[in-house]
Amino acid sequence: MNLSPEWRFSIYYAALFASIGSIGPFFAVWLNSQGVDAKMIGIIAAAPSIVMVLTTVPIGRWADSLRERRTAIIGCNLVILVAQLLLFWPLAPWVILAVWTFTGILMFAKIPVTDAAALSMTQQRDSDFARVRVFGSIGFAIALAISGFVYDIAGMVAFVPILCLGNLLRLWMSWRLPVGGSLRAAKQGIQPLVDGKVLYQSGVLLTIAAASLIQASHAVVYTFGILLWTQQQGISETTGSLLIAIGVVAEVLLMWRFKSLTKNLSARGCLLIAAAFGLIRWAVLAMSPPLWLLYAAQLMHAMTFGLTFLATASFIARRVGEANAARGQGLSATVATALLAITTYVSGHFFDSMGLQLYWLMSVICGVSIVLLALSYLTRLDSIDNR
Repeated sequence: MNLSPEWRFSIYYAALFASIGSIGPFFAVWLNSQGVDAKMIGIIAAAPSIVMVLTTVPIGRWADSLRERRTAIIGCNLVILVAQLLLFWPLAPWVILAVWTFTGILMFAKIPVTDAAALSMTQQRDSDFARVRVFGSIGFAIALAISGFVYDIAGMVAFVPILCLGNLLRLWMSWRLPVGGSLRAAKQGIQPLVDGKVLYQSGVLLTIAAASLIQASHAVVYTFGILLWTQQQGISETTGSLLIAIGVVAEVLLMWRFKSLTKNLSARGCLLIAAAFGLIRWAVLAMSPPLWLLYAAQLMHAMTFGLTFLATASFIARRVGEANAARGQGLSATVATALLAITTYVSGHFFDSMGLQLYWLMSVICGVSIVLLALSYLTRLDSIDNR
């Protein structure tokens, strides 16, 4: 079947995030079933994000140097699959930490490489990146709902088989990605709208930091959300997975309409809206609300994640050239993931004593992001982010 480059990336994104959705929200539950305590869960979940601060940009630079970024994506997927086969055996927590950190570094590194390749392709073909990326969210939601049902029936014994099946699917789909991108496109003369050095101007860094804080505020719901709902609110894994999935469905709808909904908003305007929704969302979750209000709060994921991701990706894409695309997206991803790691570690440390009250801290983090965005308006940041 001769699929367009847009469809090839769409299918890969679906496979990529289906593999994440089927295991990510349940990782803490699986670790808990292995006898790992909450503090160690926080350390294991945060470790890849901490180490990737040193690795994502260099890996992005390596991907930019290749004739095709697809090579880097395939290579990372293959190594992840082989390494995570070790999780079929009973392992001490420190061994799980080592495996998860190593594979997590590669996972974190290849996502911005994929985004850079997809952004480059859509820019060259004048198509819509948001409508390509949205299939990742669709894959995530479908896999999340199905896996939650499977875990309810089979228990956490199904976790590692599902993990490895997802890895196989992702590797297979990465072979189907279109050829091209990176040095080949750079040699065709595609130039940045603004020199890449603008990434290190104060206004840009403040904006990236603010966006990263909004993403970091998801730490509790990402790592401990289902565990908190099952342990403290008596919600089943199936219902917990549906709560996560409903947020992803809302994210899908926003991504599909992103261009039309935000045509009169700057990137920073979008981020201010996302941060305000974060303040509300985490405050609601902190108050142990009834189920109907939990669903309402989860619908806000469209704004706190979806709007933040797309605004940040487009903000960065307009500041670097094709030859530096993976590096630029990697810088943003590094800051976001580092802050997410810190927040995840802190959440794990205080999980037993604070429980649902951890969401108040997430709300405060969104408040800080609003302050940083306000400060960015005092800098000489140019107006190139008005789209």
